[in-house]
Amino acid sequence: ANFPDYQDVCDLLGRLSKAMGVGKQEAVDIDFLECLHWRRGALLYMYCNTVSNKHSETKPPHYANCLREGIQELSAMLNVRRRPTEEAESQDESTRLLLDKGMFSDTHVLALMYAGEMSYWLLSHSQAADESQHSEQIKQCDHFLSTYIAITDGPLKQHGWSTGRAKQILSEILSQKHRKSPTRGLHS
Repeated sequence: ANFPDYQDVCDLLGRLSKAMGVGKQEAVDIDFLECLHWRRGALLYMYCNTVSNKHSETKPPHYANCLREGIQELSAMLNVRRRPTEEAESQDESTRLLLDKGMFSDTHVLALMYAGEMSYWLLSHSQAADESQHSEQIKQCDHFLSTYIAITDGPLKQHGWSTGRAKQILSEILSQKHRKSPTRGLHS
């Protein structure tokens, strides 16, 4: 089956937006709101991934906006829940680290990778003329992927998560940044 075209994706996003509007008005629970942000972000990720694979040279004009919106939705999903404070004190060290990083499920971990990869695609697609904007995009990508790597190489190491792609992206970003400014590191 073919992936839906851009208009179909926009229609689906519109329906999810209506549900989010109802959710905010009726003060639905956190799980519902988190799910809506995840669905919108994951749909945009899959759409952008499909576009990337089909249009390796030139992307459609709406591509960058889809990436930005997807990153925004995944970031919102990752920030719906509040970080526990006292509850985390009684947990083991691995669980505390996961909760401190806002990782409440495997969907949260996957959202980090999706957002990191979309940030990378945005960096690759739209060479920002403004140095501060470019620097912010790099920081955003670094944040998502570094957190993903720390979690999957740390507490989730024995659970089958792969860090290969995340490390590859960070390496590429680091080498690009060094070519622009050889005295600054990725985390500066």
